[in-house]
Amino acid sequence: MPGTYVDRFFTIIEKALIPVAVALIAFFGNRAAQSLSAAQLELSKQTARDNADARRQEFDQQMQAKYLEMFHADLASGEKQRQSTAIQLLYLMEPQLAESVSKSIANNPDASPELRDKVEVAARKIEASTLLPQFKIGIYYPLDDEKAKSTAESIGKSLSGRRVGKEVALYPRSRQTLDNWGTASSLEVRYEEGTEDTAADQLVGALAEAPLQLTAGKLTVGTRTPGFVSIMVPTGG
Repeated sequence: MPGTYVDRFFTIIEKALIPVAVALIAFFGNRAAQSLSAAQLELSKQTARDNADARRQEFDQQMQAKYLEMFHADLASGEKQRQSTAIQLLYLMEPQLAESVSKSIANNPDASPELRDKVEVAARKIEASTLLPQFKIGIYYPLDDEKAKSTAESIGKSLSGRRVGKEVALYPRSRQTLDNWGTASSLEVRYEEGTEDTAADQLVGALAEAPLQLTAGKLTVGTRTPGFVSIMVPTGG
């Protein structure tokens, strides 16, 4: 009776497959639950980050509004001391806001020549301070020099943490390559004269600040890479 054997065969197969199917369902169900939990956790983290960013942005906006209010109050007082204090508030404002305020004072016929001069000086300094963040900073060091590598990494970490420069990148190079470019005997900032002077000065200043407190010289280069200044770490760091 062939039909009976066939029926028995499929019955046995069915009984054997059911536990396997149940195990597979449980396995993939568990994986799906884990993925869902991970997605929910990541969503919660992202929501928290977004909320923190929103609160920080709101706080920054409130502070900018307060600086602007104090600026106009000190300026309108007519007192030289308070007006000098008002100029200092420009440095606490966002660069675009400080630029707008400076222009309004420069075009105000009622402002004294002395006040206009002070505002102009402040505006130039603020404009210069926004220059370096537009540059990429490359840190070059000898490829096989562990001390130079350590120095380069410390510089890179500090500059990145303080957001000095649009981007900070490490470039280990062979000693032969660095020799061809002109080996640095001490820490150097290399830049193109005439177009990158201010950025180079600011970078030297950033290296001298805590926590690095490093002294760097400056050297002009002939070949220009737009929006790029470099730091050369000498042998031995």
